[in-house]
Amino acid sequence: MSINEDRNLSTTIELFPSRIIIVLRVHKSYRKVDCVVTENVAVYHPDWNDKSSLDGLEVFFVSPNSPASLESFDFIVVLGGAMLTCPKEMCQIEAVRRERELFNALESGSVVCATFMWNNDPLSFRIANRIGIGLQGWDLTAAIEVKRSEFLPFIKRFGVAGARFYSPTRTTEYEFDDVICRSRDGVLFGFVKKVGRGVLILLACEVELRQYHDSDFMKEFLGALIKSSKAYGTKVQYRVPRFVESYRFPNETVITSKIAELQKELAQRENSLAKYQKLKEILWFRDDELVDSAIGYFNEIGIRTKRDEIREEDFWLIEANKETVIVEVKGLDRNLTRPHISQLDEHRGAREKPDDFPALLIVNSFNKANSLKEKDEPISPNEIKKAAQMDILLMRTLDLCNAYYLIEKGSLDAATLLKLIKAEKGWLYVSTFGFEIKNKG
Repeated sequence: MSINEDRNLSTTIELFPSRIIIVLRVHKSYRKVDCVVTENVAVYHPDWNDKSSLDGLEVFFVSPNSPASLESFDFIVVLGGAMLTCPKEMCQIEAVRRERELFNALESGSVVCATFMWNNDPLSFRIANRIGIGLQGWDLTAAIEVKRSEFLPFIKRFGVAGARFYSPTRTTEYEFDDVICRSRDGVLFGFVKKVGRGVLILLACEVELRQYHDSDFMKEFLGALIKSSKAYGTKVQYRVPRFVESYRFPNETVITSKIAELQKELAQRENSLAKYQKLKEILWFRDDELVDSAIGYFNEIGIRTKRDEIREEDFWLIEANKETVIVEVKGLDRNLTRPHISQLDEHRGAREKPDDFPALLIVNSFNKANSLKEKDEPISPNEIKKAAQMDILLMRTLDLCNAYYLIEKGSLDAATLLKLIKAEKGWLYVSTFGFEIKNKG
């Protein structure tokens, strides 16, 4: 099949996650891969660094721990999940930095190809959010349509699954500049967005993180991805030669200097925003990441926490080195149910605490919601009644975010919030206007 065929060509193939290659060999030595491309290429990789010769072409691997900037490269590949090796305390700062570098590169005419997986990678979400796109976990069990034949070899080999894109405003696919692949019912798994003078290519694919460390796998994966992206990019992109940018008119130099100052100020403000992105992780994280995020929330507002090795519970709130509240955290696709409440009561008993010992159950409910309206679903009366009977306090992660909102407004403080958590039972409902204790079914 020629890549010069009509751009509206639609090819239907059957793809299932079970057909995706699993590579068992893991190499920890330095790796080299082969690909054919003519630009100055960078690959944002979980932990590979520095240059590698690929059939005579130098490819620069940049990891989250590398100081190298992505802005100077003509062609950039961002591997989904690359940031997951970054220390959690630095993750948001790194995400802000790399997002800025990527979009500066796009503005100057680079091609950026980003692969996405459902793995809580903050850089992936920042890239998607920057262009107004939502990202959700998705299990592909149906046929897809490949709209761009340049990507057909890559999709046949590696599939598209694990995540899907959607428009938060529910607009049509024609809001994008081009569609790479989608399901027959319109679920989007790959598309293209022109940014500045550059091209942003986004593909959802299902790859295990450990496969990034296998040289044979990466040779085939990167080779196919770069070849497909390069074939597509040359059709839609016009790049101004770099030497043209070196010539400056007098007023152009003044404007360029002012832009540099504004970009520096913007970078500082974006770093300040990283704290809020970190706080909002409790609205979409799951499992251990959600627990860590909840712990980070309380530490941020000045309430001390403790997490021990027994872990019947998830963690404790402490005062003067004394455990004062037992806390459990749940990430759910639906609403809270009675068994979740009973489980916290069992853990409280297992730690030989009295039945009225303060217990807080935090739930990130409706984790696959597409909007705040869907997220803001109340806890059901039966569960509220059950919690009140068992001397347990319920809070949604949205309640915690709203509590921080009130703290910033000055209408609530951390000491009052802790006092409520220790004294109340039922549901501590919090909105951006205030809070209310609901303890009746």
